[in-house]
Amino acid sequence: MIPLHAPHVRRNAWQVTFDSPESGQRWRYTIPAHHLNQTRDDIRTFARQLHGIVTYGRGRDIVTPEVITDAVFTPPTVCRRRAVGWAALRELRSAPDESWANDFPHWRRTIEDRTIGFGVSLSDVMAAAALHGAGWDLAPYRDQFGRVNWEMVRADIRHGAMSTLHQTPHGLLWVDHG
Repeated sequence: MIPLHAPHVRRNAWQVTFDSPESGQRWRYTIPAHHLNQTRDDIRTFARQLHGIVTYGRGRDIVTPEVITDAVFTPPTVCRRRAVGWAALRELRSAPDESWANDFPHWRRTIEDRTIGFGVSLSDVMAAAALHGAGWDLAPYRDQFGRVNWEMVRADIRHGAMSTLHQTPHGLLWVDHG
């Protein structure tokens, strides 16, 4: 979890964490978010390149043994209401015509009702979900040092297709498909 009140936390940026499964070492990189259309995969690719340069030097082209265990977007404004609106708008924008504008209030309420958790990071979202009885067993995602691989948790949520994580400019939502 990243405390947003901390003076070292940069807003409108990605924080990518690499962990070494063997040694317990950890590296964190803060990458400014220049465009809202940067995807998580874009950030992960850039972070891998950066990590390779920092740890192994520019001239070597090797695959790093460290794994990305978290990629967190820290929005400039954290707001659940705005995040729900953004997610509803994204869902409705796939409509073939402009009818989505009439359906927006209904979709906004639907997403609000189905939201399991909200926060900046997936650990925040999981903590919020646990408060409402929607816990997730994190034991299989912990390494020998007790660290959670949040990227594996994210992949399993996506793979299960029973719910969706919506990364918005205002925070991360976990929405149940009911």
